[in-house]
Amino acid sequence: SSAIVRHAPCFWCSRRFETSATDRAILLRLNVLCAFFAAVQVAVGIFVAVSQWRREIDADDRLRTLTPNSWTSYVMILGLAGLGVLITKLLARRVIRDMDLAGALRYMWAIYWLLPIEILFVVGLFDYSGVTDVWVKHAWTIDAMAWFREQYCYPGTAYTKCVVPIGGGESYESEDDWCEAMYNATDCREIRDEAQSELLTTSYALMTANGIWGVLLIVLLFLALTLLEGIITAPIVRSSKQANIPFWLTLPIIGCIVGGSLLLFSPTTVTGDDSSDQVYWIGVAFFACAGTFTIAALLGWFMSAFSVLSDKSKRRKHIALLCFINVLVLTLLTVVAIFAASVIYLSSIVDIEMDDNMRGNIACDLATASSCTGCDESEQRCPEWTAEDLQTMLQSQVKQSAILSAILAIYAVTAIRFGFDLRKHLSRYQIEYV
Repeated sequence: SSAIVRHAPCFWCSRRFETSATDRAILLRLNVLCAFFAAVQVAVGIFVAVSQWRREIDADDRLRTLTPNSWTSYVMILGLAGLGVLITKLLARRVIRDMDLAGALRYMWAIYWLLPIEILFVVGLFDYSGVTDVWVKHAWTIDAMAWFREQYCYPGTAYTKCVVPIGGGESYESEDDWCEAMYNATDCREIRDEAQSELLTTSYALMTANGIWGVLLIVLLFLALTLLEGIITAPIVRSSKQANIPFWLTLPIIGCIVGGSLLLFSPTTVTGDDSSDQVYWIGVAFFACAGTFTIAALLGWFMSAFSVLSDKSKRRKHIALLCFINVLVLTLLTVVAIFAASVIYLSSIVDIEMDDNMRGNIACDLATASSCTGCDESEQRCPEWTAEDLQTMLQSQVKQSAILSAILAIYAVTAIRFGFDLRKHLSRYQIEYV
């Protein structure tokens, strides 16, 4: 932390920072660095949101820009997380300078909440190199993509030739037939493909840059959190965690519910009847984890609400603590199983044999950008989507499950370590005195 704040370019013009500086002075500069990185993240998120929503678009198109299969949704959500970090850092400046203990604890909990969100969506950005091609291909004609078409299509074609539907659409045999019928030309596909290629090049560059920037912010937040806990001191941190276990575990509970809901109830789920019955239980397992995290939170509330005033109350608290640890061990085993199943299924998706009927059924459920035709028919359902497109989308969703389960595992391990630390502290607690 000291080396970073002494050599960061944004501090070159400020007063020389000595290697013997106090932890509080180092934390102040780390706070400034975090605020700067978060501000850039917010600016990028606002730019992407404005570029997609600057026109009057219907609610369905706006929802499609927020689908988990879109890299733009990750950038916008990271912008919101960055806004939270920025506000936290601005409010924490006075807290650090005055060393307000209550404010420092609030600052610590804010980082505890924001750090996992940053990790989830930053890793998601690196995960999306394969799905971006498919998303751009099938979302190209929606209104939310209008700004991108205006920038990359040949001038004057953003709403004409450049929106040629895949395969010619429902009324034409091919894209050339559509182009000849609509504009008496044959260059529509070339115009669209060239524009999409240029957009993809820019998208990959923006995703990579935003991902690297997010990794740097994560490192800075982790260093700030470690330094802050050292300043607050371990006993006070332990006492705060014990008093706020339900609040601490609220985020993984929400994550489990969201992950399970996306897998079980989302129209783009990979656990539908036609995609894979074998991984249906992953969604159920996420809800089971939400239940076990909730039980752990309730046990934590019990431990924090009742003081140790006698041997009897000490035994009760010890029993509750053992139950807390065992429930979290069960939770850890469940999220590890989810991670393993996701990785196994991820490697086997390419081996799934799809007949035309299965491909069409999955595509009609998965096509959130309304790029499918013939979904009301029994034959030739959604010819626009190939089996390779579907495999890429399904892979991206299983990767999301693996990433989320890995973060939940970190939460479970951290809580188990805290449980053993609290058990050790409780065993040494003296009640009776002479």
